[in-house]
Order: sequence, then structure tokens, then C-alpha cells
Amino acid sequence: MTLKKIWCFHEIKDSKTRKQIGRINMVSNLSGDSIPHVEYDLDPSHQGKGIMTRELGKYLKTCKKNGYNKLMAVIEKDNIASARVCEKSGFIKISEKNGYINWESF
Repeated sequence: MTLKKIWCFHEIKDSKTRKQIGRINMVSNLSGDSIPHVEYDLDPSHQGKGIMTRELGKYLKTCKKNGYNKLMAVIEKDNIASARVCEKSGFIKISEKNGYINWESF
């Protein structure tokens, strides 16, 4: 079992209700031997509105300001919407394996 550390948690809130509708965070192996991964999730009722693309862009800028110059994102091959979020946020597709696509930011 691989132990993971989650940090740099960003809560996404609805602009009207101020309730949490999503999140973005980084994850790494506790051994520290890999590039941190970005994970994100958004409530289905708020998807398709550009919210995650906007929020992930802001999140990545903050990460770079704090010294994280390279991040990974791993998504399921069939998740077209998430692939678009990665593309619009500046990630580059680097590999595809076992039904997943690996993306890297620079």
C-alpha cells in the first residue's frame, strides 16, 4: 500500500450559497520520490460551466508561486471533460496506459 500526503487543499464554493461544491488538492507519496499529482472534483450540478477550468488555473498559478514548477494529473481515458480541463489549464498529455492518461504541467 502506498501512503499519500495531501496538501495545498483548495475549496471551491458556490458564489451564491457559499457552500462547498468542489475541491482541488495536491497528493504525493510520502517517500517524496515522485512529482506531486493534482486531484480535483466538482459537484455534477456545477459541471460544464467552466468553474473547474477557472479554479484550476488559479490553483496552478499559486502552486508555481510557491515553488511547485511541475505537477501531474492522471485521468481516466474516457473522461473527456476532465481532459479538456487539463488542456485548458496548460497541462500536456505525456502518456497513456491502462485506460488512464498522464498529464504534466510546466
